[in-house]
Amino acid sequence: MGWIKDIYDVVTDLISRAARHKKRARIKQKHAEEIAKLEQNSGEEIARVNQKRRNWVMDWKRWR
Repeated sequence: MGWIKDIYDVVTDLISRAARHKKRARIKQKHAEEIAKLEQNSGEEIARVNQKRRNWVMDWKRWR
């Protein structure tokens, strides 16, 4: 009877490891998505600031 409990313990250990691995993978995926979103937003913000600067220079040259 002891060997049945040993097999049960091994199987439950494998299941818990798989669940932990899946949870970690899900968290890593979520973090990667957040980082990509932040990088995209910062790139868009930089482009917006540069466009404002270009517009200001063009207006300044036009009205000079």
